[in-house]
Order: sequence, then structure tokens, then C-alpha cells
Amino acid sequence: MNSGTSPNDFRRALLATVLISAWPFAQPGTARAQTPPANPKPTCVVPSTLFATWIDTTASSPGNVVFKPADSETFPDVPNCTFYQWAEQMFLWLTSATPPTYGGGSGRIFDSPTFYGVSALENGARTFVPNTASGFAAVNGVRNAQVGPNGIPVILNNLHQLVEVPTPQVGPTGKPVIRDTSGRLVEFKATKMLPNGKLAFLDANGNTIPVQQGQAGGGDVLMATKNSSLVYYAIHVNDVYAYFATGVKTNAIAATHFPQNAADMAKIVTFATGKGKTFPDTVAMAVEVKTAWIDATGLDASKYVTVTAAVPVYNMLNPTQWVPTGATKQATLALVGMHVVGSTASTSGHPGHPEMIWSTFEHVNNTPNASYNYTNSGNTTTTVASSPAPAGGWLFAASSTPVNPNFSHMSVDPATGTIGALTGAPRPGTISPSDTERTNPWGTPASAGSVFTGNNTDLIAINDSIHGQLAPTDVRSNYLFTGATWTIFGAVPTQPPSSNQVGTNQMANTTMETYQAGTNCFSCHDGSNMLGKPGGGGLSHIWGPLKPLP
Repeated sequence: MNSGTSPNDFRRALLATVLISAWPFAQPGTARAQTPPANPKPTCVVPSTLFATWIDTTASSPGNVVFKPADSETFPDVPNCTFYQWAEQMFLWLTSATPPTYGGGSGRIFDSPTFYGVSALENGARTFVPNTASGFAAVNGVRNAQVGPNGIPVILNNLHQLVEVPTPQVGPTGKPVIRDTSGRLVEFKATKMLPNGKLAFLDANGNTIPVQQGQAGGGDVLMATKNSSLVYYAIHVNDVYAYFATGVKTNAIAATHFPQNAADMAKIVTFATGKGKTFPDTVAMAVEVKTAWIDATGLDASKYVTVTAAVPVYNMLNPTQWVPTGATKQATLALVGMHVVGSTASTSGHPGHPEMIWSTFEHVNNTPNASYNYTNSGNTTTTVASSPAPAGGWLFAASSTPVNPNFSHMSVDPATGTIGALTGAPRPGTISPSDTERTNPWGTPASAGSVFTGNNTDLIAINDSIHGQLAPTDVRSNYLFTGATWTIFGAVPTQPPSSNQVGTNQMANTTMETYQAGTNCFSCHDGSNMLGKPGGGGLSHIWGPLKPLP
């Protein structure tokens, strides 16, 4: 990930957050762990003739295959396989080495000069950070809170509903305040833990919201078991997104949704041309990428997409509180998770997908799966139990059968960046590793029955198809596509009981939404505003706070 040209730009370029679990790092020579079953029914594949068209032969060389972006302007829009093919091609394109047409350099296309970093939220605003060709990136914190429709952090209640929880007002001594029975604001002196070890939250009407263990949606912190690495996050957008946002925010482009057809794209191209900008990849349309990284110490770095980055330094003398010192140190980071989000047109007579396709990828060594079913090549339903751990252990779990998985041990104060230990059994009460398990391994819950088995089969089949056509030495063969979701005919996303979300619509990346297992991208990235709200809610959480390009 390349970033801007000044230290301040570097510090803003990468959103860093600590996430949900603690994991033993894989050691050099570790075998791939999450290898999908090799005998799925071929319900969704990428034929070799189609795969060949994805390769940019003019930019590729032996040992360096560069892929083209999916042609979102002529997207077939035929559920579900063409959506999965779109996601796979976009991932291969974004993680290709940067060719000269994208500015060259030592990075990958998603952090090439054609893309822009998006700064962390500062004083209610975000900025586009131009990437360079240096191959150097920086981080500025350890928080990755999900927010709801109004830009307020969310928690997941026991009904698998995301509920917004405002940051509490504090009193004279810095403790949160509540209203007593007379209506006066008073500080409370302690936090009460329920008998079952869970915290009680109140909604706007004062009703108790029981929260499932390990499912807080805010600033939960994640640590690696073997080297105590934190997880760092970054957001990048392509040039089309940046110039579209700039045009809309400066009233040069009239739009209420992301581009979904040739006419929408023509407006963006015209605006960018007037600014002296040409796009090498208009067919990609608007793209947003979110990535998760860990320190590569103790890993076989040849198995990961890596970057050099400046990461924050903490005073770690207190085992219950880590305080940022304000300094940074240089480190090699390894990619462990990626969201690929983009809008498309449609050649099937539908309006296109301005709600965007939301897809997610993870490293094969991240975490064990919960049990799942799929249909094998003999048309028999097969059950897969938890995968055996790789030789050096999982990145995000101490074993293949973790105890109390998805239960955070610490959280970060968004105002100060201080990491504090959480209390209450089974937490140890110190800043420490925890375990993660992928609850819905392929993005669909077991309760979906035949849809569960069918979706799992589709994803296993396309992963096998892609991995079978990549060279074994291609680092991208170490990443799994674990799901994608969108809405029926590109409609505004709706929630249950009349949900229109399809595909693998209960997926959660173990490096980014461990505590949102059982929900959907559109639970947070909702359709209340099909671009994004000023405070960060709506469809794209970065849209509202983003300042236009100069």
C-alpha cells in the first residue's frame, strides 16, 4: 500500500484497528490450512478459456501474471456464478503487481498511483491520500468500528440485530453519565456485569439489550498469539470513485447513487477529463477496497501479499492498558483479509447494481471453520468438520477447536487510541490473545438448508477452479474467496422480514467482522442513503465524511 507524500499523509493513509481474536502465527514452511475440498460438484467454475481473457498479456511476464479488472460495464448479472466470477477477477486484478499503465512501482494495483488511500476519520472528516509508487505505507491507530445507518457504533443483540450505541456523555470525573428517575444526569461509579458475564446495554427507550458474548461491533482489539501483533486496516478507492465523489461533492455531477450504467460513467469521464485526468480502467467502474494486515514476523512472507509500513508504537508496561506513544516503527505487514466492493451495470435488462457487489477474501491460514456441508462431484451431500491446523498453527486461533471463540479480550478508546483490557469471565482481564472461528465458513448459515449446501458448493467449486489455474508459487493461491452479496435487481437494500439481499448474505470476514457473524454487509451499509450520510452511515461509510479532491 503506497501512501501520500508527507508524514501526516502517511499517518492518515491507513485505518488501523485491532480486531477480534488472537492467533498463533504460522511458521516458515507452513502448509496451506484452509484448502477447500477437491471434489465439489462443479456448479460454479471459471473455464480456462474465460480465465485466459482475464490475463493482461501485455503487462504479464514469467512469474508475474497481471490480471485485468472485471468488465463491470458489461456485467452479465446472472445469479449467482457471474457475481462470484466478478469478485474473483477483481481480487486477482487488485492484487496484481502494478503495471506501467497504473503508475508502476513496487506495489499492487490497489495501492498504485491509480488508487487513493482514504484517511482515518479526523474531526469528522476524511481525505483522499494520493498513492505513490514507493511501496511504503503507514498506519495511524488500532480501531475499525462498524457503524450503523446514522454513523454511530453498533453492537449485535441476541436477536442478531445491529443496534446503534452512541458514545456516552461523561461527567466531571470522566465517568459516563445516565439519567436518574428524576431526569437528572448523574455519573455512575461502576459497570455492572450480569450474572452470565455479559454487559447490559440500554436502547433509546431505556430497554435492556442483551448482547451475545464476543459480538460487540465497536472497537474490539485483536492480537496475534505468537508475536503479539495487532491487526491494521486500510481503505483504498480507485480513481473512478475519487473523481465521482469529487464531482458530486462540488455539484459538477448530479447523482444519488453509485454509477450503474454507461451514461453514469460518461459523466464521470467528462468531469475527470476536464481536470486533466484519464482512467486506465473505466470498465472497473467505482471500486472500494478495505484490507486487514498483521506484522509478518514469524510468517513465511512469500505466502502473503506484503507491504512495508510505519505502525504505531505503544507503551505496553501495563498489562491492562496500552497507551500510544505517538511514535511509529517500520514493519513488514502481511495481508490477511480484503473486502472488494464495486458497482456494476447489467446486460440482462436490469438497472445494474448501484448498491454494489460486496465480496470478501481471507488468507488460508486465518482460522478454523465451523462444520459445513457441500455437494461433491458424485452429487452426494458431504459434511466437513473443523479443518486441521497448519504445522505452525492458525493465525487467529490456538487450535482447530477453540474454546470460547469470537470473544474479545480488549477494546480501544477511539478518542485516545489507548487499548484497554475487558473484564468478565471468560476473559483473563489482561490485554491478551483470544480465539476466532469462522461461524459461517462460506457466508451462509446452516439454517438455510439446501441454500446453505448450494452456496457452499458454488464457492468451493470456484475457489478450486481459480487455484487450479494459478501457479502454485502465485501468492494469490493462498487466499480464499469466502462470499459475495448484493440485492435483487440492484434494488435499495432492505432488512428482514422483507430482505432483498442475496448471494452469501450472512458472511463475515474473520479479520474484520468477527463479532458480526450472522448479519450481512447491508446491516451496516444500509440503503438509507445510496451514497453515504455525512456522519458516515448509509451505503458507503467513507462517502459522507470524504472531502473532495483539490
